[in-house]
Amino acid sequence: GILAIANIRGGGEYGEDWQNAGRKLNLQNCLTDFQSVGDYLVKEKYTNSSKLVIHGGSHGGMLVGACTNQRPDLYGASVASVGNLDSDSPKILVVSQAGAGCSIPR
Repeated sequence: GILAIANIRGGGEYGEDWQNAGRKLNLQNCLTDFQSVGDYLVKEKYTNSSKLVIHGGSHGGMLVGACTNQRPDLYGASVASVGNLDSDSPKILVVSQAGAGCSIPR
């Protein structure tokens, strides 16, 4: 298997401009950056959409939920750990801090 780590705008590792490019009204940039990584992996044949699984915890859990809702065609499965989500999406596995999870079949 392959593990890819998306370096998306919004973090403070590249300075304030990089961070602000993914915050508040620019939050969609974070989602677009993350989705672009998935698109690249599929386009370059590292994987295909049915095998592409995404995972994120806390704020990353919300990112996973939003990306799954915006681009359900791109991901075979999604795991959102600790994110505050609407669990009605059929492709999201919601994991609580206690480790309990629920998933709704497709």
